[in-house]
Amino acid sequence: MNTFGRDLAYLHLPGGAMLNERMVASGYALAFIFPPNRRYEERIVAAEAAASAAGRGLWAEWGFTCRPADFRQDRC
Repeated sequence: MNTFGRDLAYLHLPGGAMLNERMVASGYALAFIFPPNRRYEERIVAAEAAASAAGRGLWAEWGFTCRPADFRQDRC
């Protein structure tokens, strides 16, 4: 799917793990879901919540305190 001038896809690694989910779970990517491509939405959103709760990656000290879009809207 071409969104915002780029192709969006889910990338599966050998063995079946999803790179997108791993990046979000490690705290170095955020969950952005673009309909109609919502097949793995629950997994990726859950991975972000876990990374945030555990303070991984960008959620670590001196990183994010909330999602950037929420920060820009003064929601955190």
